[in-house]
Amino acid sequence: MNKRFLLILIAGGIFFLATVAEAAKNDAYKINKKDFKKQIETIALAAPDAPEWMNLSPQAVATIEQGISRALSRKGYTVLPSSVLQKIRSTMEQQVGGYMLADGETPDLEKMRVVREHSLRELFFQHPVDAVLGIRIKLVSAPFAKDKANWDQVSQKVQKSDNALYDLMGDGEYTGNIGASSLRLSFWDRRDNLLYSHAGGVELIMMRNGKRLERLSAEQLFKDEKRIKSAVKIALKPF
Repeated sequence: MNKRFLLILIAGGIFFLATVAEAAKNDAYKINKKDFKKQIETIALAAPDAPEWMNLSPQAVATIEQGISRALSRKGYTVLPSSVLQKIRSTMEQQVGGYMLADGETPDLEKMRVVREHSLRELFFQHPVDAVLGIRIKLVSAPFAKDKANWDQVSQKVQKSDNALYDLMGDGEYTGNIGASSLRLSFWDRRDNLLYSHAGGVELIMMRNGKRLERLSAEQLFKDEKRIKSAVKIALKPF
């Protein structure tokens, strides 16, 4: 192949990747970035939310919150910890008698809505908050090939079962999609308008046992502090 043509292809590929990365940064903001900085000074954190079966540990929660608070503080924002909103929310929950219906399993969506609205109203009344930061662990489908998955700007090798059956199925021969987790950060203003939303990949939540994909147990998740910290950095990278 002509060397000049090859260089053009390489340069074109680099330009394309840079353009995609820049577009991802811009897409995170739902309003003009300069307007965000002008309008927002004080941010209240909501408690990190995750599927109940994951049993998100206090250590993982602390790692997420500390990373977010430090990053935002360095940018000049005043940050209120999630305990501020959680205390208000707990009071509101007591006033409505909890979320659960008589069967003890189905949440009362109307009560949840009332608690949310009243908690935010009380938060804004008590504190000069300009935005609330929702922190959520989302489940996503990550494509993988040769036992390596890529999603939300991270990659991870697919864990293999110790089951002896695996040895009979071959190594690295399969492609497809596998369950993974991502940390999504969403900023909302006092009128409940979305200002910013961006995600960073955390880790895979499944492993491979031969041709089968099996979900990891809650005890196996969120043990890698470096991956959690990395997810926070990626989710806030557009800042």
